Amino acid sequence: MGHFNRRVEDHLRPDVQAARTTARQTESQSQLKSKKQKPKAKETSPERSPSPAPAPVRDFTSASTTKRVRDVVLAPPSFTGDRFSARAKVKAGAATKAQNVVSPAQARMMELEREKAIARYRALKAAKASQEQV
Repeated sequence: MGHFNRRVEDHLRPDVQAARTTARQTESQSQLKSKKQKPKAKETSPERSPSPAPAPVRDFTSASTTKRVRDVVLAPPSFTGDRFSARAKVKAGAATKAQNVVSPAQARMMELEREKAIARYRALKAAKASQEQV
């Protein structure tokens, strides 16, 4: 999932950076204007306290509104990390080979059932063949 998130962030990074730079530029421009206006306000009305500067207007129109995090899929996720490998499972304490071990008695029972199933299949096939010939 981390790989997928990284690809999405890489895809959206230029739009976000453009929006951040325009926001910084408008913010710095508004701060410069407010600094220029403050001395004038002090000279004209020394009795009044200066009003707080209006909040800077941020322009996010350059960022696309159609792109959302959950909408962008460029490729299916790939699971190549150690979390998904057998080596990581062994490190975590899971005995992968021990789970597949079958006792000799169980192996013999499975072999007998397999032979019975093969015999039934062959009998069915022979019955079908004899019905088709008749």
